Amino acid sequence: MEVANLIEMPPAPQPARPTFRPLPPIERFEPRALRIFAAVLACAIAVAYFWFILQYWAPSHPGVDQNGYLVGGKQLAWTGSTGMKPDEPLGFVSNMWVLNPETGVNYPKYPVGLPLLYAIVLWTCGAAGPKAAFLVSPTGAASAVLGMYFLARRFAGPFASLMAMLLLAFSPVTLVLADNPNSHASCLAFCVWGAFMLVRFWETGSIWRGIVGGFLLGFAATIRYTEGLLGLMIGLAVLSFIVSHRWRAISIAACVWCAMYVVLMHPEKFAVVAYAFGTAASGIAAHPVIASISVAAVIAGIVSAIGMASIGPIISHHWRAICLASIACWALLFVLMFPEKLAVGAYFTNKAWPWITGHPLIVLISLAVILLAFTVWELAAEYRRDAAFLTDWRTPLRLASPVLGWLIPMIWLLGFNRIAMGTWTGYDTTNESVPGSAFTFDHVADNWELFFRKVHDTGLFFTLPLGLLGMCLALRTGMRRASLLWLWLVPGTGVYLSYYWAPERGMSYLRFFLTLLPPLVIGTAVVIDLVIASATTRFGKIVSPLMGGVIVAIACGMNLYRGQLGLEDGQETGVGMESQFRQQMNLAALANVVTTTVPKGSVLLSQSAQLNDLQFVGDYDCFATEYFTAANATRLKSQKDRLDPDDPDPIQPARRDYLYELTKDKSDDQLAQMQTDLIRRSIAAGKRVFLLASRTQSPSLTKRYEKADIGLTWAVRARYHDLPRLNAGDDPVPPAADPRGRRGGFGGFGGFGGPNARGGVRGQRAGNSPFREAVQQWQIIEITRRPERPAEPKPAPKPAAKPATPPPAAVKPAAPKPVEAKPVAPKPPEPKAAEPKAAAPKPVEPKAAEPKPADVKSAAVVPAALVTPPAAPPPAPAGIKSADPVVGPKSPTTKPAEVKPTEPPPAPAAVR
Repeated sequence: MEVANLIEMPPAPQPARPTFRPLPPIERFEPRALRIFAAVLACAIAVAYFWFILQYWAPSHPGVDQNGYLVGGKQLAWTGSTGMKPDEPLGFVSNMWVLNPETGVNYPKYPVGLPLLYAIVLWTCGAAGPKAAFLVSPTGAASAVLGMYFLARRFAGPFASLMAMLLLAFSPVTLVLADNPNSHASCLAFCVWGAFMLVRFWETGSIWRGIVGGFLLGFAATIRYTEGLLGLMIGLAVLSFIVSHRWRAISIAACVWCAMYVVLMHPEKFAVVAYAFGTAASGIAAHPVIASISVAAVIAGIVSAIGMASIGPIISHHWRAICLASIACWALLFVLMFPEKLAVGAYFTNKAWPWITGHPLIVLISLAVILLAFTVWELAAEYRRDAAFLTDWRTPLRLASPVLGWLIPMIWLLGFNRIAMGTWTGYDTTNESVPGSAFTFDHVADNWELFFRKVHDTGLFFTLPLGLLGMCLALRTGMRRASLLWLWLVPGTGVYLSYYWAPERGMSYLRFFLTLLPPLVIGTAVVIDLVIASATTRFGKIVSPLMGGVIVAIACGMNLYRGQLGLEDGQETGVGMESQFRQQMNLAALANVVTTTVPKGSVLLSQSAQLNDLQFVGDYDCFATEYFTAANATRLKSQKDRLDPDDPDPIQPARRDYLYELTKDKSDDQLAQMQTDLIRRSIAAGKRVFLLASRTQSPSLTKRYEKADIGLTWAVRARYHDLPRLNAGDDPVPPAADPRGRRGGFGGFGGFGGPNARGGVRGQRAGNSPFREAVQQWQIIEITRRPERPAEPKPAPKPAAKPATPPPAAVKPAAPKPVEAKPVAPKPPEPKAAEPKAAAPKPVEPKAAEPKPADVKSAAVVPAALVTPPAAPPPAPAGIKSADPVVGPKSPTTKPAEVKPTEPPPAPAAVR
């Protein structure tokens, strides 16, 4: 009988179930020395690039957009808020500011992130802060170029990554915006480094990397609102960590229903349906259900083809989740489309409901909330199934880390806007963020050709097709990794394709897409890396990187040439690096003259183009001279009558109406009187008043102060002459009109490129460009109170002639009428004048010495006999010369004390 073995064997250890699913790195063999050398070389390229763009750097800019960011940062550093309220109603506020009618405070319509960066520079740099603030954009551009290498390394090898950073660095859009204190260069840096940290978080699950990556991407949205779409990448990274396929089913269902919503709401504007189905499109568009089913089938096929998951297994295993998500989405869509059909329609059809249904973004956010609810439900299921998942506290924190980092700057941004301006964004008051008006499908049809043409020709010359091809080839290294690139590129491109402001000028339009170039650049790097990796022979391993380098060299060389001259479609514009550098250098030198001549706290009058910069670099009460002209009031009235207040407009209608109400129905003389009263009040308050104007404008502006009745006078305190223009010997030719007749708008970049670049005018080839700015001569004029003249005696009769030589200062003019002496006869001889004994007896005997009027032949003889001889030897008393007649009260002769007649002789009465 066998004895049963009662000893039980321990169960085999089960492998620990992972609590998160990181992104697998790309497997490749790279020597450590190669990686270190490539990283050091990338840092050297970034430093060299920073030095290169500083050669075109000057601490100034006249643009209206730049004024909003710079002055907003200055106000934030001084007052803790970007708001500004001038003491005078007509105080200078640039065009890109919006007025809060309740408080009367003006705010930049842009996000507060970049002003915060400028405020930090002003806080830390002290007196050098105004100049150091202009280094934010060059630093951001160089930092973005360096971050481009490390981000491309997560998709390609070292050589291809170096090529990627060169392509981004020498794009004309990057070159032109690197020295521009606008929002694009700094925003690019936050986007690139935020995406890099997010990918590293995705690969390692590091909590601190997740917080930093989310914060950088969120802060990019505080610089440019549209970068909030990068939160989709954070959602992708967080959801992909969940070890389950159920969220994929929910995601597919939510994407399908979102697409159906777009088709159902706007079937007649769904251009893809009309193009794909031809004549049958009218029937499909007339039946929203058919259209929605068609779109759902297309999306499901695409999702299945790219390998996200097989639709069949998902439906079979997770049909409950799909059904629940579909029912929830359809219920929400039904409520959105037909709120009046429901019993609770009376509750939803209030005044706020049209705003909700009119914003597709709100609908998508609602669907995202549903998706998040199902995700939480899935996490709860994981908690119930796995105790280790429940006890590991790091897993929920790991999943929430990028979301928390992203929410910190976003909550601060929205809270600041709501408290300060009373709206969620500054664009709400200008109607530039209203779907259906600023963003429409019609704009997509108008702008898609412009987008592809400008990106291919100017943005990424010669490499755009390679970038799109590489983004498709990136799918072979992993669906999740490639989805990051597509989620970066597609949503932002779609938003700006549907945007109302799309001028023909390339740089003005392509600046919106600067932060969307990195995915395309990474795609080009992927193509180059695949070509190098596919080489098997020694010759192929040598030639393949050389060919990739040649392609990049052609693209970078052409981009650099175009960026320096500002070439667009082979024609020179005013936004090139050279013309921009000259303009900013002139303005910086002029600002230096102004700040050294005009003391702080003074009143400064000038044009808006100069005040946009001087309002930041100086501490002045600024006033625009054009505000006090009837032409400006007429322009405001025409805009008010022509533009619909509900249409998007770069200038806030409320602020334009405010300025118009202050100056309407006033003539030039009345507006000049307003300006004169302003100057008088400023002088009475102890402030000095200065006028900055060009030499050609000064006469027309100072004419107002030449009138004696206003009690003001002026004097030139300093002058400045602009730098000589480029290629001054070239004769400009008339600009070519744009036959396409596209929308113009504000001057490029909010005044970018100077006044000659406004209106979408095209230039000619380099060397014959009309964008050679005129050389200006500037004057700084001080306006003061006219001094009061002291009381003067009764003026003397007008003399016949003016003395050639001024009299000595010690001789005082005689108060009574002077005796005019006309030296017609020659001087009496010296012995008679020197012998007083012979001449003295004549006055003693008046009867014998009384001459007759007919005997007086010369007035010079009579005074010579009557005037006592001076003690000094000069022959003529008090310096009177025979050739110089004595004039009025300025004559040093005929002092009453020197004439000593014994009795009033009748002879002086006969003197002529």
